[in-house]
Amino acid sequence: MGLAEFIIANQEAILAEFDAFARTQTPASTSMSTAALRDHAAQVLIAIAIDIRQRQSPWQESEKSKGHAPDVAGATPTAAQTHGDMRAIVGFDINQTLAEYRALRASVIRMWLESKPQLGSAGAADLVRFNEAIDQAVAESIHQFTASTAREATRP
Repeated sequence: MGLAEFIIANQEAILAEFDAFARTQTPASTSMSTAALRDHAAQVLIAIAIDIRQRQSPWQESEKSKGHAPDVAGATPTAAQTHGDMRAIVGFDINQTLAEYRALRASVIRMWLESKPQLGSAGAADLVRFNEAIDQAVAESIHQFTASTAREATRP
């Protein structure tokens, strides 16, 4: 099973680990429900799985690996952007928000490897694409997080 298919098939188990980790990010997480802790994590996972499945030209692959993923003007915010915004609003700090993505990356890779996938060149390619997609989600989330905290800092 490829990594994208694994993520879709095991989304609930991945999200359970995600919210268990997010709950440790106190004090902000103390009064949050499971739904609030997971907020947009499911959509982030789906976006990552879709990204892994999409074909890329060598140029697109190179650009994305350098952090130059396409930015569509006027597009609705991504799940990662919304996640960053919501974490800033509920009182997470930037390190806690980053830690969620580190934990998500580690959980997905560990769980996938425990499922004993066929790791040939396709598996290696999936891991590269997954890491690129996580890095893109981190960049989007943190950009939105810092924009949100900057807005809050300038409010009277």
